[in-house]
Amino acid sequence: MLIEDTEMVPSFMDGKEYKAAKFAHSIRMQLFKEHLGLLDFKHWDQLMKGGHADVNIELEDHHHDTHPDASKQEIESCEASGPSQVLSQPKRSGDESQLSLEAARALDPLAPHCFYNIWNRTARENTLIYRKMFRCVPDDTVHTFEQHRRFVPDPSKIPHGHIADPELHGQDIMKELKAVRGHLVQFPYNYLKDEKMLGSLIRETVTPMTIFT
Repeated sequence: MLIEDTEMVPSFMDGKEYKAAKFAHSIRMQLFKEHLGLLDFKHWDQLMKGGHADVNIELEDHHHDTHPDASKQEIESCEASGPSQVLSQPKRSGDESQLSLEAARALDPLAPHCFYNIWNRTARENTLIYRKMFRCVPDDTVHTFEQHRRFVPDPSKIPHGHIADPELHGQDIMKELKAVRGHLVQFPYNYLKDEKMLGSLIRETVTPMTIFT
């Protein structure tokens, strides 16, 4: 099956305005906003003012509770619609045409401000929070099996997936977790980089099962 999207919308790529296929563009923008925690964000011009400097992304007033959950009837109606009707459905982010163009400029995937100040920064800050609160593995600071054993919480005291420090107050935990934006984290390229990962019968050199769960 070949589907050709003939409807074009204005967008940006590498700092230059161009016409993008509406379907592919809408999917990319929705995924970018979801991964970056920007579904309800409106002030796209704020992300552009800082250029390559430290862009201040304030999201305290842009949590997802500003929009009610879709009803069962709304979901069924959307699923029963054709592709063109689905694309025309009101977005959760409520973007109008001008806001959509500003968002496309801010989330230009080839622009340095997007890659360094928005994408990489969000991934880095989320990773630091998860590392501090949960000691998630794989992690880039863990280079050996011995470091892995010291890094993860004692499973006899802390259940897997729980806060690593049981002494933390609930308010402190919520303060940290509220700073998480979207789903983006850094890929742990350096996890166990100092270990020889060749096949072995030694139990201690088996890749920890927690990284697969």
